[in-house]
Amino acid sequence: GTITANVSVQSGGTLAPDTATTLTTDTLTLASGSTLIADGKTAVTGDLDVAGAHLVVSSAPELSPRVLLTFAGARSGEFATTTVPAGWKIEYDDAAKEIRLAAIPPGYALWIDGFETNGQAGFNDDADLDSFANGLEFLLGGDPTIAGDTPAPTMLATPGGGSTYSFTRTARARGTTTVTFASTGGR
Repeated sequence: GTITANVSVQSGGTLAPDTATTLTTDTLTLASGSTLIADGKTAVTGDLDVAGAHLVVSSAPELSPRVLLTFAGARSGEFATTTVPAGWKIEYDDAAKEIRLAAIPPGYALWIDGFETNGQAGFNDDADLDSFANGLEFLLGGDPTIAGDTPAPTMLATPGGGSTYSFTRTARARGTTTVTFASTGGR
C-alpha cells in the first residue's frame, strides 16, 4: 500500500510491510531501537533514516540480491543490528539508492573482498607484487596486500634424487581444490 505522508517509527515500535505488496512512503524514519521486518519491499520517495534501528529478514530469497528498501532522497545511518538468514548479508548502495539482502560469496571471493587490492582481486593476480598470486596467498594464509608475509612452501630432497614439495593449507581454504603433481625422473 501507499502512505502519502512521512512515516516515523518510534523506539520499541515495529514496521512490518506486507510481503505481497510494496509499501510506499514519503520519508521514513526508523528511530533508534525500532525494528523493520523486511519480508516485503519498502519504497521511500524521500529521505530514509535507519540509524540505530534493527532489521529482520525472516527468509532467504530465491535470487540474490533482493532489494529490501529503495529511497529517492538521502539515507542516514545504518541498521544497528541485522538478523538475516545464514549465508546472507546487508548491502547499502547509495548510488543505486537501495538497501539489499545479498548472498555472501563462498571461499576465495569472500576472503578477497576483505582486502583493498586496487583492482587486482583475481585468483591469479598478485596485488602486492611479491610473486605469490592472490590465490596462493589464500591457500597459504598470506595477506595479498602485504609483500613477503606469505609462508612459502618448502621443497625437500628425498632419497633417490626426488623431492617433496609441501605447504599447510589454511582452514579458510578447506573445500578449495588443490592439485598435487608427482614426477618420477625426467624433466
